[in-house]
Amino acid sequence: MNRAICVNTWRQFKSNNVRLILLTLMILLPLGGVTLMRCNASVPVDDACLSPPFVATLFTLLWGIGVIGCERQHGTISLVLSRPVSLSRYVFSKWLAVSIAASICSVQALLIEQFVAVALSPSIMFNTEFVFNGLERVLLCFSTASVLIFFSSLVTGIKDLALIAGMLFAGQLFRSFLEPLTYNSNHLFGTFQVPIFVTYLYKACSDAYCVFLYPNIPVADILNGSAEFFTYLVNYTCVITVSLSLAIFFLSRKEYSYAHE
Repeated sequence: MNRAICVNTWRQFKSNNVRLILLTLMILLPLGGVTLMRCNASVPVDDACLSPPFVATLFTLLWGIGVIGCERQHGTISLVLSRPVSLSRYVFSKWLAVSIAASICSVQALLIEQFVAVALSPSIMFNTEFVFNGLERVLLCFSTASVLIFFSSLVTGIKDLALIAGMLFAGQLFRSFLEPLTYNSNHLFGTFQVPIFVTYLYKACSDAYCVFLYPNIPVADILNGSAEFFTYLVNYTCVITVSLSLAIFFLSRKEYSYAHE
């Protein structure tokens, strides 16, 4: 890890007022909603009502959008790589910078929610849901950050946000087209049967799509005795490894100049 690259990434985020405002809203809005709900409840709430671990994805998205693309757009990546810093170390440092920052913000928001919940209902102070939620958030931040690093390595500026939106839209179209074929083939086509490989192809593509966009390890399920720990771990590791490797590969295929693109 290159400390200078990490610090510079955090400073760039700090200098962006729009991202700071969005970060503040992401912490305060869910907290305000849950607090009002608990205060207006007619009976005492025995649940912490914490926001789901998926919130960590939003924090990572806020930190990771354009993390490499903006430096490519302004030509600063050439200045960084002109120093004795390898491309792989650059990508790895960017990934750690986004992952650590998003993890801190996400866990901080969770701590505030837990503090409010305990203040209103002291009996839930030792609720294990808080621990499971925090662990899943950290794991999700590191895996999602690797995917964002990959998308940001493909384009300049914040066009990676458009890539993510396009991938979500394409996945929804793919699902809406193939799902009726696999589950309602008799109804749609009479006696025509969709080949079995189409069903398997749809399931495999759907699983890969979900794992890539939501690479999570459900800590609560694993600690409760789930037998799929190895599968979750392999998927999680593969997403991080493949995403960072592809980011390094595509960046190595590009030519950089000091001029503004």
